[in-house]
Amino acid sequence: MTESTQGAFHIESESIAEGVVVRPIGELDIATSDELSDALQRALDSDAQSVVLALDGVTFIDSAGVRCVLQAVAVSQAGADKLRVRRDHAEQVTRLFELVGAIDRLPYE
Repeated sequence: MTESTQGAFHIESESIAEGVVVRPIGELDIATSDELSDALQRALDSDAQSVVLALDGVTFIDSAGVRCVLQAVAVSQAGADKLRVRRDHAEQVTRLFELVGAIDRLPYE
């Protein structure tokens, strides 16, 4: 498992049999969304067959975080389409994706 840190926010990356799991921990906002974008891009560019985004450790998300996730989904779908999102994210994450009408645009595993 590798980890990147910025204050309380950090990203865990874990290799699994078929690919990699990327798990942001903490507040996903304008100050941290670029870090997640970079981590997701590295994972999508890797030889991994699948990339799983696990948002269960996100304690807060704003529009920059939503944009980051949706951009990663778009990049994946334009390429090998290997990004999937776990369904077990926190209630506040689900609520924001519902409020902005994006919940059905997430490629759940």
